[in-house]
Amino acid sequence: LAPGAILTSWAEHADAALVLFLGGEATGLALSDVLSGHVSPSGRLPLTLPAAEADATPPCAGLSCSYTEGLALAWRGLHKRPVAFPFGHGLSYTRFSYSWETEPAPSAGGGATLDGRGDAQQPLFNLSFRVQNDGAREGQEVAQLYLSYPESAGEPPLVLRHFVKTRPLQPSQSELVSLSLSRRDLSTWRPADSSSERGGWRVAHGRFGVVVGGSSRPAEGEGLRAEFEV
Repeated sequence: LAPGAILTSWAEHADAALVLFLGGEATGLALSDVLSGHVSPSGRLPLTLPAAEADATPPCAGLSCSYTEGLALAWRGLHKRPVAFPFGHGLSYTRFSYSWETEPAPSAGGGATLDGRGDAQQPLFNLSFRVQNDGAREGQEVAQLYLSYPESAGEPPLVLRHFVKTRPLQPSQSELVSLSLSRRDLSTWRPADSSSERGGWRVAHGRFGVVVGGSSRPAEGEGLRAEFEV
């Protein structure tokens, strides 16, 4: 049980580590189902477990606290640094593989509205991929889609945009996952400036990267990657 991020240097001496956080009244039943093998775990970390205490934001005991991380707070600020367990990580009693069904188009379609205040949910890119259970028993996967923005956008290295939990998949069974990236998914907030320009969400322009997998750091050769231009 843990209230949040913890240090796990001891984990290297264990076969597995189970983090429950602060569960509810059915925590004991869920724990017994997982430990007994009745249910294959499919939970994912909602934070990063840091490699060292210095990697965490220290608590402030003063009356005035200054936090300067900006958008690079929590797991997004640790993305390119060594960590114990990354955001979105989780183990299963089986294993999964990913394959593209439809990669995102190299650039937005000609009918897409990229400027002005268009429909925030207007799809600009569509993509689909297949998640397959390659193990020997039933399990569920949480497929996660992350974006890297053009450097000029000033966003963190990686931002979670979508996640989908598959249905229970039998060995060799797969599920097709289809997602769309909307104007809002590709937008950043621009504050009002000294001109007549009002603040609001604006689609960022440049080259985007897509990372699809079972965590924010899929191992080399695992998960899917693509790029597109806006």
